[in-house]
Amino acid sequence: MNAITIIIYNSRNSNRPAIRVNVYGYYNGGISGDCPTSKEQTDNDGRCVLTWNNNLHKLNTILVAGEKHKGEFKAGNTYTFTTNRA
Repeated sequence: MNAITIIIYNSRNSNRPAIRVNVYGYYNGGISGDCPTSKEQTDNDGRCVLTWNNNLHKLNTILVAGEKHKGEFKAGNTYTFTTNRA
């Protein structure tokens, strides 16, 4: 199983941790197109862990409160985002 730790801060609230923000991601599933990770909510520290079962060790998209972040997000790493939607 692959996993990425996400930390989110609320840009409207002095960059405090963003609580109960929905987060999920997508990886390239080949012929089947983009496949989703687990859908999680941040805890009181603004953290959550996305997991997925696939041999691919990276995500190509992470959605934070509906905001799309494209890139190459590698399993085992921690990524930090800010949002004004929390």
